[in-house]
Amino acid sequence: MGSGTGKGRITPGSIERVLERSDLVDIASAYTELHRRGAEHLGRCPFHEERSPSFWVNGTKGVYHCFGCGASGDVITFLQAKQGLDFVESIEVLADRYRVQLEYEEGTGGGKPRQSKRRLYELTSAATSFYEAYLQRSDEAAPVRAYLAERHVTEESILAFRLGYSPEAGSVLIDKARSKGFTQEELLESRLATSNGRDFFRGRLMVPIIDRADRTLGFGARKLREEQYGGKYVNSADGPLFHKKRTMFLAPGIAKAAKDAGAVVVVEGYMDVIALWQAGFRNVCAVMGTALTEEQVLELKRLAPRALFAFDPDAAGQVATLRALDQARASDLDVRVVLLPEGEDPADVLHGPNGRERMEELLEDGVTLLHYRTSALLGSGDLGDSSDRDRIYNEAVELFRATPDGPARREQIVRVANALQLDSAAAQSLYDVTGAKKPMQLSRMDSWEPKYRGAAAVAKRIAARPESTAVALEKRLLAEALRLAETDATTLLSELLPPEESFALSVHKRARNVLVDAGVAAFTPARVRDDQELFALVAELSSLTTRETPTFQGREGQGDIASPADNVADLARRVELQGIDRRLGEIRAQLGRDSDTDELLMLENATLKRRMRELNPRL
Repeated sequence: MGSGTGKGRITPGSIERVLERSDLVDIASAYTELHRRGAEHLGRCPFHEERSPSFWVNGTKGVYHCFGCGASGDVITFLQAKQGLDFVESIEVLADRYRVQLEYEEGTGGGKPRQSKRRLYELTSAATSFYEAYLQRSDEAAPVRAYLAERHVTEESILAFRLGYSPEAGSVLIDKARSKGFTQEELLESRLATSNGRDFFRGRLMVPIIDRADRTLGFGARKLREEQYGGKYVNSADGPLFHKKRTMFLAPGIAKAAKDAGAVVVVEGYMDVIALWQAGFRNVCAVMGTALTEEQVLELKRLAPRALFAFDPDAAGQVATLRALDQARASDLDVRVVLLPEGEDPADVLHGPNGRERMEELLEDGVTLLHYRTSALLGSGDLGDSSDRDRIYNEAVELFRATPDGPARREQIVRVANALQLDSAAAQSLYDVTGAKKPMQLSRMDSWEPKYRGAAAVAKRIAARPESTAVALEKRLLAEALRLAETDATTLLSELLPPEESFALSVHKRARNVLVDAGVAAFTPARVRDDQELFALVAELSSLTTRETPTFQGREGQGDIASPADNVADLARRVELQGIDRRLGEIRAQLGRDSDTDELLMLENATLKRRMRELNPRL
């Protein structure tokens, strides 16, 4: 973690002001429904699938913790996880939202460049509003409104995607921006003006390209008359904010929708995204006419573990699909191909009879990369021509040799054998030369694609989290000590907490030392951000301190302990006993190995047993 590397270091004071003013409950509520429970809010975890709520948000302390999957942190880590932002970007998004003026340390590459970038975001946001208003109100934009109606774009979609119109006149946007205090240099940097002083976009339908932090990066502009300058679509030129190879056109609300669905739908154009969105498919984005890049694949992986590619079924679309799938497979993204009807793009399907139901079926029936490649290979020639059959056979051998053996691979081998009408011997030969290891099943097989069931990684993480009784007791002690220190400023934790070596986990030792040496004021996520383990533990303990305090049996069986200090003392005693017992076991294992150390080990053994009897006289 940290306050930025290579992007400009934000001053610690600015970070503290952002954390003070930010509302974690407000931010988290965009991803899950939260209900107040005493001093906290409870809801279903936005980081994994669950039926019973186990995600707690403490708005006062500004921390969250899930008792299901273990996700912990503060408002900054929440944005980093849910929106794929880096640390500095998360701080800047929060600063913009909660009106905090950021300061950057001198000599870190921040200051002026980063503040200049924020000015460009302000300019592109203002331009988006300008284009929106022009589309809604100007007589000049009447043909654009008619065009959108013809394309079945609803008023809801126009507002949600913030569609607009750029006037024909040469410098209307420039003049408006200059009147608002923006400079010509900023207009050029944001790619909204040309070097000769004219608006970059003129007389076009404007589609703002907005990131998950709700910032306008640039624009896609569609011409409405053939005689207009440029291509059918013109994107913003690459600049400080917009990079075509790194950027995707995202539907509003895609982060939550993709998380809920476990998948993201990838199409080729803006209008396909809009058509799917207004049909209820909110987990959709577009690659904007470029070959899928490694940066875009990473963006898809942040959104969901699976991507469904619904590119046009024409020859160009097939080539684009194969390139995209190769790029995605190299990054371990689970990919499927949506087989659209010949001659129809996603918008055509949706605007036809039973459009939504047809599209839902097509998405559910998405096929694997191998299935799609096999289909493309079988469709690449005349199966009745012997030369084409030989070529397809040989290319199939190479395709299957490059694919790990398994049920999906064997199914596609059967498809090729059936399509080429190979007899049993020839089919077995095809199977053998591909390097298959299991017996061949020559019977025809129906296509079978398992439905996506959720994030396996999260399930494994939950399964691996059961805590030992010892670790749970240590955590309980630290939480109760933190609670006591927060309610009683005179508490001396150094007198209550056991020695460092009593704790089994190193992160618990570090937590104990922070509480003893620096006090409760230093025991916050913001102060321990550089220690990721301790950062997560602090967030979890801050949540635990607001849980109902369990009662513990007294030393002599004298009922429940009422005093918070006695409660902590009893937990500390039990943790120290655990530590002593653990160390005695280590001593027993070491005795007899080295006569030079045996005497020292025996002395330590006697000392520990005396201390054990002091802590528990019944021993």
